[in-house]
Amino acid sequence: MAPTRVLVVSNMIPGKGAPYYGAFVAAHVRELQRDPRLQVEFVGIDDPQKGRARALVKYGRLFAALAERLCAFRPEVVHYHYALPTALPAPLVSRLCGTPYVVTLHGGDFYQMRARLVGGRMLLTRVLCDATEIIAVSEALARDVAASLPHAHPPVTVVNMGVDLARFAAVRAGPLHRLAYVGQLIRRKGVDIALQALAELRRTAPACTLTVIGDGPEARALEALAARLGIAPAVTFTGGLPPERVAAALDGHGVLLVPSRAEPLGLVALEGMAAGLIVVTSGAGGLAELVRADNGVTVGDHNGAAWARCLAGLQSMPASDQERLRAAARRTAAAHAVSEKVAAVSRILRAAAGRGD
Repeated sequence: MAPTRVLVVSNMIPGKGAPYYGAFVAAHVRELQRDPRLQVEFVGIDDPQKGRARALVKYGRLFAALAERLCAFRPEVVHYHYALPTALPAPLVSRLCGTPYVVTLHGGDFYQMRARLVGGRMLLTRVLCDATEIIAVSEALARDVAASLPHAHPPVTVVNMGVDLARFAAVRAGPLHRLAYVGQLIRRKGVDIALQALAELRRTAPACTLTVIGDGPEARALEALAARLGIAPAVTFTGGLPPERVAAALDGHGVLLVPSRAEPLGLVALEGMAAGLIVVTSGAGGLAELVRADNGVTVGDHNGAAWARCLAGLQSMPASDQERLRAAARRTAAAHAVSEKVAAVSRILRAAAGRGD
């Protein structure tokens, strides 16, 4: 039997200027392409720049590429990453071409974009209700999505993006005074909380340092905040790194901080677990589904003082307790291997195309 033709569409894919942009989607697609039951093609946007005029150009090009692939590739199912605005044409495309589609919601496309776009709630409802199936990256997101839709809606299945275990297996966990953060430098991610915590923490634990791995619109403001707090020499900003360099940048660190104010899932927490770091999170959104008392640490607050107290307590954690947490974290990460998650998505796509097992 010929493989099922799948077209993946995303508003985020890595490009020369931003190799980290949408890297998790690209990794997911590469794994899908290894499935002999699928023939996968991929179109997306590799430009992270913001602005209304730029967005019109970017999405115009994306939708033109979508139209071209629909005609030339003739997919049996289309898989959209991000509902809005990526999947805006999906209902019309489905009607005109008779091609079913699946939407993976990542969080921002549900919580922020429906409020940002004119008629966003109505558009989102139409995009999701016409889908064959909806994938949400966390239970928390799935509950909110289901509650927002009419009673009769497509099934909502929880499948997160998974973690590349092999990439992080070689990371050597270091001492607990070496802290790290990985992610976008935007307010929602709470990097300012991490900096405030470090400033407080260094009063009693002056050896503590923080490596900030990532880029974003708040980069300069955060560098300025570190200077104002008097901790600039203790903070290293690496800038954005391609995925294959993130694991190397984590080598020798002991603790990964995930201080997000809101988080649909928090894939970086799984990456820290796979690397054997002790992961400390805010517990926001989907983070509570990943990090528990037996495999990490949760700070139930969004202020630097509370984080500093937690991190100060970690500094005296016995080695045996550290190893217990690290081992449990690795087991948690193993349960979320990207190969397993992609296998689940493959089943959904093949079923949507009428080509199930």
